[in-house]
Amino acid sequence: MPKRAGSVALAFEHKVTRGRKLRTDGTVVETNISHRRDSALLNDGVRVLGRLVGKAKEVLLEGTGESFRKRTRSAKRLARRIEQGASRRAEEAKEALKGASTSGWWKSPGPA
Repeated sequence: MPKRAGSVALAFEHKVTRGRKLRTDGTVVETNISHRRDSALLNDGVRVLGRLVGKAKEVLLEGTGESFRKRTRSAKRLARRIEQGASRRAEEAKEALKGASTSGWWKSPGPA
């Protein structure tokens, strides 16, 4: 039995998926990459992990009596604070560069 058939059977058994179709695609397409900020990656990671653990919590927490809380809202707030701090630092750096370009500190004095 192929490895993927076993994983589909296991997922079907634990009702994570219906297991009707499994499709893979190895097509590669050239595209521009938009570089994500760390705050957005943090938020996406917390959201995806919360969704996966939520689907599997019956199996993972079986008989322990522990509960699972989604942290998507707090991760979203934290990501927003990180983004605001980064943009504030970028603005401060731009202002510092403006001041440096008008001061002329890099120019050497004229001939003596």
